[in-house]
Amino acid sequence: MCRVIATVRGGDHTGCGAGGCRLGSAVPIWPTRAPVARQSDAMTTQRIAASIEDLRALGLQGASPLRLAGPGGPVLVDPAEYSRQAASIGTQEFVNLSEDLLVVCTNFDEYPSSPRLCWNYNLRGWLYLHFRLDGVSIEESARGVPEQLEDDCFFISASSQPRPHAREVLSRAWRTVGIVCRPSFVMRELALRSDRLPHELQRFQSGDADIDFWFASTLTADMRDVLKSMFRSSFHPSIRPVYLRAKATELMCLALQRLHERELIPSALKLNMRDVECLREARRLLCEGSPTPSLQQLAHQVGINRRKLVLGFKQVFGMTVGDYARERRLDRARESLERGVSVGYAAAVAGYSDAGSFTKAFLARYGALPSHARGADSSATAARSKKYR
Repeated sequence: MCRVIATVRGGDHTGCGAGGCRLGSAVPIWPTRAPVARQSDAMTTQRIAASIEDLRALGLQGASPLRLAGPGGPVLVDPAEYSRQAASIGTQEFVNLSEDLLVVCTNFDEYPSSPRLCWNYNLRGWLYLHFRLDGVSIEESARGVPEQLEDDCFFISASSQPRPHAREVLSRAWRTVGIVCRPSFVMRELALRSDRLPHELQRFQSGDADIDFWFASTLTADMRDVLKSMFRSSFHPSIRPVYLRAKATELMCLALQRLHERELIPSALKLNMRDVECLREARRLLCEGSPTPSLQQLAHQVGINRRKLVLGFKQVFGMTVGDYARERRLDRARESLERGVSVGYAAAVAGYSDAGSFTKAFLARYGALPSHARGADSSATAARSKKYR
């Protein structure tokens, strides 16, 4: 039996919005009518269709089994068969925050891969924002053009077309946050006038039937920080929805800001597919560790000229090579501090020759002193152990 396990986290049955959402104990879902995967067809793709109403139902405690459309007839998704199967794969929250806002937080270490699943989401008339820390997938929006997206990305999709948004997950790890909302939520919560939205979203908000908008890019540093805090945070079930709503609104603001920045980026630089692959390789090398190469060295390593590296990196990833390298070094230093190393050692990891400069940069990025981050992981683990003793 093919299984797609999802966990709705929470504790007490607590209302969280006009839709009557209840966050209760973990509830697994998996297609109970899916064909058994044989060794010879382990990579067979099975398509399953789901509407917004289906996704909303997954956030309701005690929801009845759902009948989703499959290639061989209805697929029964039973939210009652559960917890013993879910713990080994991770967690997934479907949180109805209002009638026009749904947030889905997914943290899977082992995404089911046999048979491979392709989910078709009917998002017609809804604005869909997807933010990803880990994971590789093929995304096909209503425009019908497939695009492979990898780690550290986000996209915005808005369509008035009947064609569903299709997703085929190719990776094992899958850490994402999805926000599905009506344009009315953006206008109300962000207090935006329609003329302050990008032109395509203005048309979508006005009900234009021909809109099929898609924008994908790399996560900004601020987006990455918000996502990490969403996965790290632990709130009481009565407070969690309020926190998620605030973070969802923050992510929307950051995504809209990125859209506005897109209009300011010079379009004179022409990049072909090879150029983009070279830029991705440059980003991978910067993530690997120190010492950070010079721009000329990095350009030579990835096979691209220095001008394309400098301008193309900013155009594709939304930040300069230097800023990206600095943030990755600080991230590695923070991880070292959480493992209990000294501030001086962490400064060296980040490439700083003195602790004072490192402390200043660390404080500017994380809003806390390096000494406060030191041993954070072990302290949190000890606190949890004491709590459940």
